[in-house]
Amino acid sequence: MPWIRTVPAEEATGVLREIFDRFKIGQGRMFTPYEVLTNNGPALAAVAQLNDSVRFGPSELTRAQREMIAALTSALNDCTF
Repeated sequence: MPWIRTVPAEEATGVLREIFDRFKIGQGRMFTPYEVLTNNGPALAAVAQLNDSVRFGPSELTRAQREMIAALTSALNDCTF
């Protein structure tokens, strides 16, 4: 849990609520790298768009290869993927 004050799910509205619904991980929390941006909606939207482009956009890598890279990176950083 981040020490920065974040916007809880029940307080999220508009675009923030939509992003929250896409990236929530349970118990009203968002995936932590995104959770710390809940006070800055435009930044959160930009990071979400970047994530979509990297993970799902056109690439010479397959979806499975990208998922493996993400899983390995998360493991090396000792974080949940």
